[in-house]
Amino acid sequence: MRTCTARRRPCPSRIRALLWVAVLGLALSPSAASAQLSSAASSNAGSTCSGANNSDGFCGSSTSIPTNNGTTFQSRYAWNVNADVGIGSTRDTSGNAQHNMSFNATAAGGYRLDIATQRQGDMNRLNDAAGCSGSSDIGALTGSSNVALSSGTLSLVDPGGIGTGGSTTSTPFNQTSSATIAA
Repeated sequence: MRTCTARRRPCPSRIRALLWVAVLGLALSPSAASAQLSSAASSNAGSTCSGANNSDGFCGSSTSIPTNNGTTFQSRYAWNVNADVGIGSTRDTSGNAQHNMSFNATAAGGYRLDIATQRQGDMNRLNDAAGCSGSSDIGALTGSSNVALSSGTLSLVDPGGIGTGGSTTSTPFNQTSSATIAA
């Protein structure tokens, strides 16, 4: 789970924190030709957002499965949190992202499951008027599995944040980790 917060201080400026998160790929290295990944599914169940989705801000997420061919399963999680209000208004928008994946791995003998985690996105603060102030922050990503990892990690460190201020700034990030399950 990770947290993204976009804050908006009184001003007519646009302060946005955008986050597009996570491509998680699984590749099965079979020791037998009949090894397969099946029943692959992906969801964002458990993700939460504060603040209503309207012209002053938005928080939402989705998942998709770009690849699912029996030996490779890739799931994508997209998340966007932003706030932009007018003069004399304040808006705090925050959320918790949760990306759930499930699948079955079957093989006549043993198998090795290679898991790659990637979090790629951009936090930004955009000032379109004088006197504006805002901030943006996300935290570390914690990954877990119901089957013990043989090596590596599914987690990613905190990529930092953008502190309260009135200037336009952008902090892109592209983080990766890898893990293996051998059975």
